[in-house]
Amino acid sequence: MSAYPLKAGAALGDITPDETLFPIPYFLTIEIDRVIDPIHVRGLDIDDGAHRALFITFDTIAVPRPDETLKFICEQTGLDEEYVFMAATHTHTVPVLGIEGITAKDSTQKHQ
Repeated sequence: MSAYPLKAGAALGDITPDETLFPIPYFLTIEIDRVIDPIHVRGLDIDDGAHRALFITFDTIAVPRPDETLKFICEQTGLDEEYVFMAATHTHTVPVLGIEGITAKDSTQKHQ
């Protein structure tokens, strides 16, 4: 038996954009006018009594604003950056939000 008991917790959050945000620029002149399936963020928190780590996945093309997101998560959880792991599923079926330089400038200006 280990000297440290293993603890784990999981969470699921809905990050689907509100319908008032549509249409959302997607790429160049393409806009998304609706989302059919919910978009999620998932978290797995693992603690062995000596160390705690957090694994987070986003149902997005990339982690939205990764530096700001990491900083926010660390502030909220008290974890150091090296114990927070973030990844995206890299799906192309959701709106692109929080990722600079992907959408056309003229499309993004109307949504600021």
